[in-house]
Amino acid sequence: MKKFLLSIILAVVIAVVPQASENNPKAMIIFDASGSMWGQIDGINKIVIARDALKEVVRKWNPKVELGLTAYGHRVKGDCEDIQTIIPIGKLNRKHMIDTVLSINPKGMTPIAKSLRKVANSLRQYEDTTTIILISDGKESCEADPCATAKQLKAEGINFVAHVVGFNVDRKTDRQLSCIASATGGEYFSAKNAAALTKAIKVIAKKVEKAKPKPKPVAKKLKHNLEISSSEIEGGKWIESYHKIYKIEDGDIGNKTIISSSSHKKRAVLALLPAGKYLVKSTYNKFKVETTFEVNTKKVTKLHIVMGQTGKVEITASETDGGKWIESYHKIFKVEDGEVGDRITYCTSRKKKACLQQIPA
Repeated sequence: MKKFLLSIILAVVIAVVPQASENNPKAMIIFDASGSMWGQIDGINKIVIARDALKEVVRKWNPKVELGLTAYGHRVKGDCEDIQTIIPIGKLNRKHMIDTVLSINPKGMTPIAKSLRKVANSLRQYEDTTTIILISDGKESCEADPCATAKQLKAEGINFVAHVVGFNVDRKTDRQLSCIASATGGEYFSAKNAAALTKAIKVIAKKVEKAKPKPKPVAKKLKHNLEISSSEIEGGKWIESYHKIYKIEDGDIGNKTIISSSSHKKRAVLALLPAGKYLVKSTYNKFKVETTFEVNTKKVTKLHIVMGQTGKVEITASETDGGKWIESYHKIFKVEDGEVGDRITYCTSRKKKACLQQIPA
């Protein structure tokens, strides 16, 4: 006689609802009503064993975990699409849930892979990890690979874990069901009789009850969302420079200076600005650099400005070569291509103090 492929599949899906007012876990039971449920273990129909195990769990179900019921194979023979959500997820009505399970009559196929897909797709809306509990005494009967399906669902980014119970299954089926658990980061349990099945479900139910969403990280309020520093060359040491910030709106630069401050050799300019586009005018010695940038309220924009290299000049004066220093006034001009350009700066040298200037190279 051909061995029944599958008698029992019970899946409980736990989801933490992303609601601010009521952060209750939510659960979906997927109940296998395939024809093989009429098979027996120790003289008792597998459907009876499954119902008893489910009644035991529902009676002690944590009321804070909302519950729903999905079944497959209960309406049509030979139809791998016969999957139905009978009770939507909501506050548990224990009597209604148990009465509904008792009214299900096994008839059809065992589409494990399609059931995993249907349930997982309904859980995409939840941000927190969901838990699927799968209890089966046999293999997939709809020419699909439930392990490959589980891997694909995880690859699609659906945040769930599957705990699986193999109920009186052979080694080959053990491997298939165990693969579903390992592919999703869950645990696999082997139950050889009704008592072991009930115990396994209770253990997993406790795991579900204790499952709590990871606390969402509290976004830290930024003290500043802009840092400005500068150096003469790319990757060089920080230098002291002066910065004026202007708002850009509709492509136009405003006339009002929003912030004016200096960055230093060891300290950047720190500012907290509304999200938007800006222009900073930076000056360093005789260099002037304009830079546009954007900021938002969720992260710090780090702006480093390369101003250009400078060199130091020391000027002294005397009446005669080698004579004593005298006080003199000096104007410095830039020479480019042999022509004298605009004056860069000026200074005075004295009898005991040279004129020191740092000017563009």
